[in-house]
Amino acid sequence: MMQHVYAGEYDLEVELTLFPQQEGSRKMGLPFQTDQDGPRLYLDGRECLAVFTLQDRERLLPGETAHIFVTLSFPEDLIGRLHPDQAFLLHEGYHPIGKGRILALLNFEKHAEEALRRGQNQ
Repeated sequence: MMQHVYAGEYDLEVELTLFPQQEGSRKMGLPFQTDQDGPRLYLDGRECLAVFTLQDRERLLPGETAHIFVTLSFPEDLIGRLHPDQAFLLHEGYHPIGKGRILALLNFEKHAEEALRRGQNQ
């Protein structure tokens, strides 16, 4: 389902800020690369499974901001709903632990179209 993440083809580039601990973030921050069971993007009224990849370090600590690459599990569900500068929250369970904005749509459209084709062929 998310084979393209391992080929270095990401859907989005985002700027993400983890909330400080006193505002509800994790004590230890987030390891990167996270898997699908980790935090989720909350945007356009829905939670989205995603894999987050941080390039220049292994962990994002509470209160820090970084540029992160994101690969969405079901990009076809967000066709026509994403755009640069769009704000989002980062949720863990039902609790927001960070906020961010989309900087660029990278391979999102390509991966969404591929997912739609796969769904039609099943």
